Amino acid sequence: MGGSPAGIAKFNMNGAVKGGFGPAKVGGVLRDHTGNVLMKFSNFIGIDDHMSAEFLAIKKTLSLFSSSGMAGGVCLQVETDYSNVVAWFRHPSTTSNAFKVLVIECVIVYKDLNWDLILVDRMKNTLTDKLAKMRIDSSGTVEE
Repeated sequence: MGGSPAGIAKFNMNGAVKGGFGPAKVGGVLRDHTGNVLMKFSNFIGIDDHMSAEFLAIKKTLSLFSSSGMAGGVCLQVETDYSNVVAWFRHPSTTSNAFKVLVIECVIVYKDLNWDLILVDRMKNTLTDKLAKMRIDSSGTVEE
């Protein structure tokens, strides 16, 4: 993945679920404007569905970026490969009732962050897909 314009950081993220409803994980990669990896995460989030995992991945991404020390001077592009999620963040009133609280929470809690949600091709999200699907042992340690 190449870099982005100076002053812009990209956080690719993804949610993954085993089956339609089951063990769920989220993962993400933060890169600076030159494409250097600044942070990676992979967390088990419990038993959930695909859509919830995607929303919780966004929430985790915003939380990590907010506390990273970069938030004040950098515009964040959060990249996802899920078109419904992007549409619902752009137009919260159209969000399914099941996810409206998560969307509104992210919009309100992180309103002071300079961020945008961007739709990317699934093939560009392979590393975050891998992070979201990594096995995590009982201590929370990521295992490849």
